Amino acid sequence: MPEYGGSPESTSSAAMHPGGDDPESELERKIHLLFERSVSSVQDYSSKIHQMYLSPALARARAFSETHPVLSLFIGIYSILSFVPIAVFFFSTIFILFASITVALAAATILSGFIISLSGFFLFCTLFWVSLVSISVTALALVVYQLKRLVINLRGESTWQTGTKKWVFELQEFALSRLPKKSHADNSRIQEPPRVAQPEDTPVKMEAVESNLF
Repeated sequence: MPEYGGSPESTSSAAMHPGGDDPESELERKIHLLFERSVSSVQDYSSKIHQMYLSPALARARAFSETHPVLSLFIGIYSILSFVPIAVFFFSTIFILFASITVALAAATILSGFIISLSGFFLFCTLFWVSLVSISVTALALVVYQLKRLVINLRGESTWQTGTKKWVFELQEFALSRLPKKSHADNSRIQEPPRVAQPEDTPVKMEAVESNLF
């Protein structure tokens, strides 16, 4: 019988994946290749930057330090010592800028709230005085209207007593028409007619009268 180089499980897995590779291993291999390409590209860019900029700058600095040792020492010490003040200046500038913006926003919010509250108070006072003026004007209009009705009634009647009584009656009707109306039950109770004596009550009353006479 011919012998095969693998077990039945490997044969079945190979049959399921014709390429002979696991999908997970293929993905890991692609990720590894991508990572290697990224690392190689970073190394290439860093080597180019080093060759194009850093190496010439270091060479020039070395040549300058060899030709001017005292000046190069002064520049190095000055650069090291001035780094801290420059950093403090930049950080303090950024902090002051953000603090100023925060304080300005807070002050603007507080000031706007105060102005809105003051405006609301003045609006309330104005509306209160407007309501008082409206009530006064309405009352004055009613007084003028009633005086006009009084004059009309005095001119329309023969005597001023009759005209005054008619005006008082109209004023009462006007005031009663503005009052809330009573319910139907109350009206029916008030307007209920008095009880009339029935015919059968008459003999009893007549007997009481005769007993009093005798």
